[in-house]
Amino acid sequence: MRICVAHETLFHYSSPPSGVIQTLRLTPRSHTGQYVVDWRIDVSADCRLDPQEDAFGNIIHAFSTNGPIAELRLLVEGEVETQDVAGLVRGLSHEDAARFSFLLATPLILAAGVFKLPDLTGHLGDGVRGQALVGAACAAAAGLVSVSFLVRWFRTRTLWPFGIYCVVAGSACIAYFA
Repeated sequence: MRICVAHETLFHYSSPPSGVIQTLRLTPRSHTGQYVVDWRIDVSADCRLDPQEDAFGNIIHAFSTNGPIAELRLLVEGEVETQDVAGLVRGLSHEDAARFSFLLATPLILAAGVFKLPDLTGHLGDGVRGQALVGAACAAAAGLVSVSFLVRWFRTRTLWPFGIYCVVAGSACIAYFA
């Protein structure tokens, strides 16, 4: 997909300064899934744009100009070409991406369990501790089975069946609840 960008920033100074120093972070970087076809920054003041790279690898432009300046206009225009890399921008395999996404949920689930533990050990847990332990064990087993199935699935297949299911189920819900 090609994306055309046109951005304008206009500075009005009520009291014109004797000079202006600006650092611009308006330039995208080419990387996997994104290619900068054309990019241009125009400044209304007489100055030289010095491209630099900051500590994080971002492209920045610094400039200074002498005044007095009543108005300063920045115009950025460019074209960026993107391509779908299925969320695997940094070279992860589908299997590794699936493992990582499951791993992301683990701290949140653990925190929720720790947060509710006082309720289970207190008077609110009277009579349900056994059921809660059996339920937790069943949930852990079902989670392990489903994660191992999905990791094996992603070794050779894609998410097309799940996407079709989402469209069909979503359409059915809209039709039913509308």
